[in-house]
Amino acid sequence: MKVNFEALGELRDEVDLVIKGAKKDAIEDIEDLRYTIRGFVLDRVEKGMFASGEFAEKDYSWKPIAAYKLGDVVFEGKGEEKDMYISGKLIDKGDWKFGSPKKKGEKRKKSGLPKPVPVFNLGYEGWRRKYNGLNTSSVDLSFTGEMLEDFDVEVFAKGVNQYKTEVQIELIMNNEFSIDKKNFTDAQRQWFYISDEELEMLLEENGFEVK
Repeated sequence: MKVNFEALGELRDEVDLVIKGAKKDAIEDIEDLRYTIRGFVLDRVEKGMFASGEFAEKDYSWKPIAAYKLGDVVFEGKGEEKDMYISGKLIDKGDWKFGSPKKKGEKRKKSGLPKPVPVFNLGYEGWRRKYNGLNTSSVDLSFTGEMLEDFDVEVFAKGVNQYKTEVQIELIMNNEFSIDKKNFTDAQRQWFYISDEELEMLLEENGFEVK
């Protein structure tokens, strides 16, 4: 089956295809391609392969991090006996402190010193390893697995006649929470795309003759 697709070296989250010589099973063939693309993108993420972004080539960090960035923060007790919980997990006394959210060289507000915030001393890497049992530094975006489970590929039929079938393939997220997570992670490590080169390869692997 022939398909019109011009590879322009782009990274896409949607693409229009025109399949020549329309057949009754054209959409079914594209449905197969849909699952192929989804599996390919997830496999690429699992391998820690990202196109761009500030942290695209960086592993998780041990640098201290504001506790609220890891989850819901709750305190119990007072003074030196105060306990801190992150997402329901009791944090060891030596693993957190109150510190300033201001970075070195950052100007203070006229109101005076910035308000101290709870800081988790072990960084995101330590949070993953010590408190969540994830013993790897490589980035695969699968901390809970929810975001990637909500990742999908949809196929829309835009037009069918005896000469051709027009379809749109689109990368999507299935709920609002995952959309927010996708936007955040994709800005740091770009993963939500299929490149022209990859798409052309997958088309050919699925029996399409690319024109």
